Amino acid sequence: NKLNILEPGILEGLSSVEYLTIESNEIEVIKPNSFIGLSNLVFLHLSKNKITELSNNTFSGDAFVRLEKLETLLLGKNQIKAISADVFKPLSNLISLQLSENELDNLESDVLTALVNLIHLDLPGIKIKQLPEGILRPLKSLGSLYFGNNDIKVFTRKTIPKAPPLLYLYLNNGNIEEIESDAFEDLKLLSQIHLNDNKIKHLDNKTFAGLNGLCYIDLSNNDISDLNPQLFYNLPSLRRVVLDWNNIEPNALEEIYKRYPEFIHLI
Repeated sequence: NKLNILEPGILEGLSSVEYLTIESNEIEVIKPNSFIGLSNLVFLHLSKNKITELSNNTFSGDAFVRLEKLETLLLGKNQIKAISADVFKPLSNLISLQLSENELDNLESDVLTALVNLIHLDLPGIKIKQLPEGILRPLKSLGSLYFGNNDIKVFTRKTIPKAPPLLYLYLNNGNIEEIESDAFEDLKLLSQIHLNDNKIKHLDNKTFAGLNGLCYIDLSNNDISDLNPQLFYNLPSLRRVVLDWNNIEPNALEEIYKRYPEFIHLI
């Protein structure tokens, strides 16, 4: 039988458990104190359930206050529509948070404030087109952001506002048609940008300007027809550009390959 609710104290007495997977059930409600006693838990997998809301007391009380070791929380593929502002407050040691493929169409700007140690944030497949101003600012350790598979058509500087020093940005498998020339202006430390499987038609020559640490760009499976070699000028760390499955004009493609044969990848 599949679980449809987590009752208070249901897991009490399992203090030695470090990894807990309650994936692919039919859980709709997580009651306060459902995780009481799991003081050594580092990994909690709640994906593929039917959770609709994370309220302030979902992770509060004696449950998550004592989960000082929790590092990974997976909540992907639920039906979450709302997350209260303080829901993650007890989870200050969280390193990885997955909220992908939920029904979220809004996030409060302070919902992630307590997650000062977060390194990986996974948000693909939600309904938000632009992250709230300042939502990522407290995440001083954030290194990778997964924000693909969303209904963003124009990627601007405000899509990911005032971000911490991200290294890896995943915007793949979406509906991006246009990237404004200063979209990555505040992401100077980026090492990898994944833009594959979108609907990009054109890129301004200054799109990646100033990204001196950028070593990998994936532009495969887009609708790019015209690509100027200047797009990749003055990128001293660049080692690989993936351009497969586009409509780039043969002359432009030949010119790019002549200039950068060492890192251009084509089928």
